Amino acid sequence: PTGGEVLKAIEAVKSRVASMETHSEPDPDAVSLRLKTLVETHADLFGWSPVEDAEREKIVRRRCEVVQELFDLDGTGAMRRFAGQVARPELVGEVVADRLGDKPNEDLLQLFVSEVADRQLALGWVKRMAELRGTAWVGRLLRDTSDLGTEARADILLNLPAGKEVWDLVTKQHEVVRQSYWRRIGTQRVAPEDFDTYLDKLLEHGRMRHAIQISWTRSRKEPIELFENGTIERVLDAASKTDRSRFTDTDIFYIGQLMDLLDPDCEAVALLEVRLLLELQMAGRSPTGLYGRLQLDPSFFVDLVRQVHGRDRERERAGTNWAHLSQGSAWTILQEWRIPPGYDS
Repeated sequence: PTGGEVLKAIEAVKSRVASMETHSEPDPDAVSLRLKTLVETHADLFGWSPVEDAEREKIVRRRCEVVQELFDLDGTGAMRRFAGQVARPELVGEVVADRLGDKPNEDLLQLFVSEVADRQLALGWVKRMAELRGTAWVGRLLRDTSDLGTEARADILLNLPAGKEVWDLVTKQHEVVRQSYWRRIGTQRVAPEDFDTYLDKLLEHGRMRHAIQISWTRSRKEPIELFENGTIERVLDAASKTDRSRFTDTDIFYIGQLMDLLDPDCEAVALLEVRLLLELQMAGRSPTGLYGRLQLDPSFFVDLVRQVHGRDRERERAGTNWAHLSQGSAWTILQEWRIPPGYDS
């Protein structure tokens, strides 16, 4: 070899030796011992105990110091082991985002296929990174990480605040991810301008009970707006077309409360009082809307009589309003109604 080649080889060896000295593998026993100490002395920093305002800055600083030491000790491996032994592994992830940013990006993304604590660690990191860098950062993460599974993608999106920006990201995902997101999303607080979109998506994906619950919750604060926008009628109309066996007693209570916000003569009220007759009566609600409809619409009364006394063909002529109603329930309505059809008091 020439002199230049020899010098080049010597430099390569020197560089390799320097690299080995700088990045030597940590001693497993030393790592385990220090990790045990950190868990014993600092796990409470990542628990559910409330933090006093006067102590907040000190606690935040101590959390960051612990996460930095864990990362220096054994990278993501030490953070995983520590997070698995604290009450709130997602809080460890949030502090990782504050302290380290996206340095451990690839390693943390791999945790979505691991244990529950590992996933919570990764989700906490993504959530905090989204708060620091914006929803667009999450969009780039999902776009550039092709090997991220569909459930992991849905988990990430479900862990972000519900609203238009996140839903735009959901729309760009594969159909499986979109279905998973809307079928799993819980009861979320959303901005008033996003409420109708949220409600429509829940109804579109068969989340009738959640739609009723969020409508009732919002009606406690903004009943007039829900009424003026036709939201209540839309929800009750969907409820009237839903198998009643899917409703719990709590759902029936919510439905009754929403019905009370509408005019008793509203068609949606009358139809629900037909379809949920027994359930609403058991909840203590009298079908006043139904009785009002019978009073004002003689043909409605005739259809009900057909359902009670008619043969199969005549019951078919009674129309879809009564199609599911048993003869016994139809008879109960007629028996308890005391106003002649067509009579306007």
